[in-house]
Amino acid sequence: MVDPGRPPPLEGDVSYVPDNSPVTYEMLPNGIRTENAPVAPWGLRKTLTVTLAEDSSEVTLHHRVSNEGDKPAEIASWALSVMAPGGLEIIPLPELGEHPRDLLPNRVMVLWPYTDMTDPRWRFGNEFITLRQTHDGTPTKLGLAHKEKWVGYLNGETLFIKAFAFTEGATHTDFGCNFETFTNTEMLEIETLSPMQVLQPGQVVEHTEKWYLLGDTPQPPSLQEQDLREWIDPLLAKLGV
Repeated sequence: MVDPGRPPPLEGDVSYVPDNSPVTYEMLPNGIRTENAPVAPWGLRKTLTVTLAEDSSEVTLHHRVSNEGDKPAEIASWALSVMAPGGLEIIPLPELGEHPRDLLPNRVMVLWPYTDMTDPRWRFGNEFITLRQTHDGTPTKLGLAHKEKWVGYLNGETLFIKAFAFTEGATHTDFGCNFETFTNTEMLEIETLSPMQVLQPGQVVEHTEKWYLLGDTPQPPSLQEQDLREWIDPLLAKLGV
């Protein structure tokens, strides 16, 4: 059944159009703004503004997609960060509730058809999910309605933190995900998504992330929940996340 209130899907697969065309750029006092020409045949213009904090490692990335075509477009901004191999991804989870006090669900987890829940690269705890990137193993992917504001990636002694928001009441793609992660034998992706929006010609969708980087970061004593929490809390406090 076709929903008469929704525009027809854009022709072709918009998600996987390569960004191989030249971009214009503008140097800013504390960063850079890049922009592509509207992509045919959909007429979507993508703008990325990157600004650096003066006194910390904080980087703000502002993603903007504008519909400069002549048809409505239902889209979300999808920001993929590709991590170098060999690291550990750290995904915080909501605080556990109690029965019978907390009777409503408080988390959404989405699995892709090729995701094996027994894969030893995954560790599902009460406070964190962790995922290791390794040189072996099959592709695996998971998505969340993520409200904990950050996801981390520890590689050697460098800790990368990506911070982002969840929009309550909005429609998110892939059964409600604003965060997705994927890994194969080459890399790991930390993906964030804006809400899905129907853009009329001339309208825009926007999405903001903040990145942080800490060097000289020791490995956690273990991946036990208490050890991981006691290890990462002071680091997050140092970054102001």
